[in-house]
Order: sequence, then C-alpha cells, then structure tokens
Amino acid sequence: MKEASIKIKKRIIFMMAIFFLSFVLLVGRLSYLQLIKGEELKKKAFSQWTRERLVAPKRGSIVDRNGKILAMSITAETVVASLSQVKDKEYTARVLSGILGMDYEKILKKLNTKGVSDVYIARNIDKDKANKIRKYDLPGVYLTGGAKRVYPNGNFLAQVLGFTGVDDQGLAGLELYYDKYLRGKPGSIAAQTDASGRAAPFSEEFFKKPADGYDVMLTIDETIQHFAEKYAQKALYDNKAKSVTIIVEKVKTGEILAMTSKPDFDPNRPFDLLYKDRFPDFDKLPQSEKVKIIQSMWRNRALNDVYEPGSTFKIVTAAAGLEEGVVNENSRFYCRGYVKVANAILRCWRYYNPHGAENFVEGVQNSCNPVFIEVGQRLGKEKLYKYINLFGFGQKTGIDLPGEAKGIVQPIDKVGPVELATISFGQGISATPIQVISMINTVANDGVWVQPHIVKAIYDKDKKVIKSFGNPEKRRVMNPEIAKRLRSILQSVVTNGTGHNAYLLGYRVAGKTGTSQKYDKTVKRYIASFGGFAPADNPEVSVLVIIDEPDPSLYYGGLIAAPVARDLLNDILRYLEIQPQYTAEELKKIEFYKEYIIPNVTGMDIESAKKAVLDSKFNVKVVGNGKNVIDQIPKAGFMLKEGSTIVLFTVQNNESEVVVPNVVGLSMQDAQKVLTSNMLNIKIKGIKGKAIRQDPQPGTKVPIGSIVEVEFADKENAE
Repeated sequence: MKEASIKIKKRIIFMMAIFFLSFVLLVGRLSYLQLIKGEELKKKAFSQWTRERLVAPKRGSIVDRNGKILAMSITAETVVASLSQVKDKEYTARVLSGILGMDYEKILKKLNTKGVSDVYIARNIDKDKANKIRKYDLPGVYLTGGAKRVYPNGNFLAQVLGFTGVDDQGLAGLELYYDKYLRGKPGSIAAQTDASGRAAPFSEEFFKKPADGYDVMLTIDETIQHFAEKYAQKALYDNKAKSVTIIVEKVKTGEILAMTSKPDFDPNRPFDLLYKDRFPDFDKLPQSEKVKIIQSMWRNRALNDVYEPGSTFKIVTAAAGLEEGVVNENSRFYCRGYVKVANAILRCWRYYNPHGAENFVEGVQNSCNPVFIEVGQRLGKEKLYKYINLFGFGQKTGIDLPGEAKGIVQPIDKVGPVELATISFGQGISATPIQVISMINTVANDGVWVQPHIVKAIYDKDKKVIKSFGNPEKRRVMNPEIAKRLRSILQSVVTNGTGHNAYLLGYRVAGKTGTSQKYDKTVKRYIASFGGFAPADNPEVSVLVIIDEPDPSLYYGGLIAAPVARDLLNDILRYLEIQPQYTAEELKKIEFYKEYIIPNVTGMDIESAKKAVLDSKFNVKVVGNGKNVIDQIPKAGFMLKEGSTIVLFTVQNNESEVVVPNVVGLSMQDAQKVLTSNMLNIKIKGIKGKAIRQDPQPGTKVPIGSIVEVEFADKENAE
C-alpha cells in the first residue's frame, strides 16, 4: 500500500508540474501576444474587418514672385470599384461607359480583375459626371475625393513647371524637383465590413485628415516671362529655327526672372503635340517616333542641352587676359584673316575681308578670332583653364531644376596648341545656356559668380515660410575694377561692334554675339546667340538668346539673336520703370523715328476725320465719295512714323488692295520710298543697315495703307 501511495503522489506531482508548466506557457504566450505583439495584431485585425480608402491631399500651388498662380489643384473625384460588392458587372460597365465616355470592354476587364479588392475606373472626373454616377447608386462603386492639377496659362513656362502623373506625383520640372514639398501626405477613411467586404450595419467610420502640400513661390516674374515667351515664339517662326531658348536673370541675386524654350507643350495635356505645323506627317509616324517627338518638347533646353557657345565664350578669354595682365585696352593686334597654329589654319569669320590692325577693344568689337587666339597663347592653358573653372564651365551650376547637364570641357592634359587656340574663341568646348548666362551675369555683377536659382520660398497655407532661398552660393571670379573695364568693352560691342543690332535708344546695353557651326558633314547648321545685360553702367538684368538651326540664309547671331535681345530688353527695362537716358545724338535719332498714335476716326464725317488725322501728324488719303468714314487703315491705336498715310474709306471697296513689294536689301530711305509709292506704310525695326526681313512677305495682297514691318541690320559686321 505504501508503495502504491508513493506512485500516486508522484503522478499527482507530475501532473501538477505539467499543468503548472502549461499555465506558465499559456500566460507567457498571452503576455507576448498582448504586450509585445498586441499593436501589430490589432492592426492586422483592424485591416481584416475594415476597408480603408485613401483621401488624397491637395497638392501645393506654384506661384510667381508676385503671387500669381502658375499651377494649382482643383477639386475632382475618382471612381473606384470594390470588386466583392459589384453585383452585376456587365450592367455596371455599361452605365459607367455611357457616363464616362470610356470603352465598355475596358471597364468590364477592370471589373473582372483577379487578386485585388479595389480597382480605379476613372480619375479626376468633373462634378457633373460624378453626380450622374451617384444617381445610379451602383453597388460596389463609390467616388473618392481628390484633386486635379491645372496649369491656367497652358504652355506658359511649361518646361520649367513640368507636369504630374495620374497619382498626382511630379514627373518633370519643378513638379518633380520639389515633389516632396508639393505633394503633401494622404489621409484615409476606414469603415467596418463583414467577411464579404460589405459595410457592416451601424459601423463606425475612422477619418484621418490629409496634410496638404506646401506652396512654392518662384523667382519668375510672370510679366517678364510673357515677354520672353512672345519673342521666343516670334524668333522661332521668323527664322524657321529648330528651337529658341531665352533666359533672363536678375544680376545681383541670381534669380531667374524668365526661362523659356520653344517649341514646348501644354502641361495640362503633356502627351499631345502642340506644334503640328512643324510635324505635318506626325499622325503617320510609328508610335515610338511620336513618343520621341513629344518627349523632346518636354526638355528644358536651358539646362538639359549643351551647345558650342562660339564667340559669347570670348568673354572668358577677355576676362582672363585682363585679369592676368597679358592684355589691356590699348594692346595692338593684326588680323590677316587667319592664323597658323602648329599645322592648322584657323580662320577669322571675316577671312575674305580681314580686320587688319586693331587694338584689343576693337578686336572684341569685331569678334576677331586671331585676337583671341593670341590672348589665349599669352595666357597659356593653365591660366585659361583657371578661369574656365571659375566661371563654372564643365560643372553644374546647381540650379534647382532636374536634369542639368555639366557641359563638356576637354581635360587639360589633352589640350595642345590647336585646342588652346580654338577654345580661346569658343570652339571645342560645350556648355549649357544656364552656364553661359551665369558667365555673362558674373561680369555684370562686379566679377562675382552667383548661383542661378528659380525658387524664392516654400510656405504653408498660413503663409508661414518653411524654407527660404535668399542666400545662393557665390564666388569671386574677377576683380571688380577689371569687371567694370570689361563691361565698358562689352558696351562698345553693342555701340560700335557686332552687337549693334542690340542697341537700344536711351539705354546702355552691353553684350556679345555668337555664331557657331554644328558638326555635320552633310548640311550646314548653325547656332546664333547673343548674351548681354543692361543698363551697362548699373546692370539690373542679364539676358541670353539662343536660336538653334535658323534658316541657313541668315544665321549670324548679330543679325538674328541681337534684335530679339534688344526688343526683349526694351520691354523689360520699361516694365521695371528704368527710365531711358538719351544722348544728344540719340535725341536726333528719336526725331527721325518719331511715332504717334493713330486716332480712331471711323464714323466721323469726312472733314472732321481728315482734320483729326492731320492734327495727329499723319497724311490722309480718302477712298470713295461718301460723307462719313466707314473704315480706316491702319486701325486706331497703332504707333506709326510721323508723315505716314492713313487711308479713310467712305464706301465699301473690296478691290482696294495692293501687292507688297520686296524691300529686303534696301536702305531705310529707299525701302520707305518703295512702300510709300505703293500706298503702304513702314514700321522700322533697327537703327541702321539694310533691310533683312519684312512682314508681310513680298507678293502678299493687303489693303492699301497697311503697315509693313521692316527690320534693318548691318551685315558687314554681324558675327
């Protein structure tokens, strides 16, 4: 019995130990699940018995320096289908197809998607379509709030702004570069559901508010950007060019006031082609070719593309020569049209009509290659490369936009005598437009290179500044006194040299022309450019105009890029309320160019109308025998030269037309005589030289009295 009792006790103890150990393990497991894994399991359980819908945040706006909206988000709705709740997929697809204008089969395919719980049917639909869908109350179909990105000005500033994707994510330009600030953080709505995914009765909804994106203020001035876009578009078509790029920079701060490249695109419809006239066979091209063409319009050529700057780069050689003391304003040179370096013959652009004896200032005015070759030889490659690096060539400027290229500068150990000579006058080196204008801006800014930037500040909805960009990187490149001397030389380039077509009455403009040839053995292709700043004595803005592959019949930078810069600067300086300061000689020119506003005399009796026209300093011609003026040409409001003829019509006369004569190649006086004799008026652009371009084109039929705009330039010194 005793033995049996001991065995029973052992069994009891053993069982108690097992129960105790099990209890400890159970408590430990419960503690682990509750204390350590509790939150994780709670989230998993929550996700199983709830369905979560994301609530998109409102993307921040992009505004110009004065607060004018350039990109914004408006309220829109997205159609989503919860597949487990859709009862009749064919019926649902038919209804949605009719309202949304989408393909029925495409919607049905989405509703039959396997392995997912929700599918997007359509994004960013308008309010009318959303309300129609609500009226049908389709099971499993719901609308979620969202926002649609809108660019109110269409293709305005397109490559800089970029665009967004279907998920409101930045895909290009500023939208991409500052996406983390603009996008915001999404919120959510979670509701309890049953095992089939249907909303549980009397269930509670959990709402997490989205955090809207920050607003981005640019350094861009909308008005100056409009000027740049207008002249870029005009230059594109006037010169039948491949592309035109214009940049305007604020001298002392490095702020980009305008940046445009034409042709471009509309960020509201980034996959549509705007310039169909340039690609007449676009619809017939393979899809891959269409994509390439459209994507090329997205490129911000101001910083994505490199080109050979040509003679605008001579500013670097001139700056280095003056700074290192190897040349001064009175240094003497002689141009015989070419220079022999090693075994190479390097020509001046005026090979057939050499410049002959000239001092350094005249060499810069003439953009004479032999002068700059000699300056480069005096410097040597080490000193020249010192300034190439200081001016920022071969390195990114760090501008706050995506895709900036570094440019191409040959390694110094690869530079021999010929390479040194060609680099000295701007060949054999590649740069981006943003690097070139930064170089020009350095001379204007007393020799201090300042980092170009395009964003001024980032702030929240309460206008609290989150990030400011008021202290860009700077570095000293030149002595202020040397920069001042170089500014004076560059002003003389516009007054007396190759840049004279950038001359602007009342304003001191400084700058440099450039013409470079592309490396193409089959066809001659050129890049014409002008870079400068104004006013030269106290620079406010610097500008760069690049015309890529203009019509080869007229391709010099001095002839086609300098006039664009002149007209652009005229608008900018007057907009900035910088008053012109006329010299005595300029006042005489103003007398020659004196223009008055054409009065509106339509509806007046003929005698009163004639008196009003004569009092406005114009001549008058009457067509018809009526008593009252029923029409006039030119129309009221135009500015026209004193002594021009205003034609007054007193009867309808559809045959009162003349053929525009060809005045290209004529002097101002001769062109004016020819047009006047054909009962046409002249609008003069330029200050001297022969006519290089006219609008309307010769042979065009126009009403008598119409205005023919004629541009004059001096071809003899137009590199």
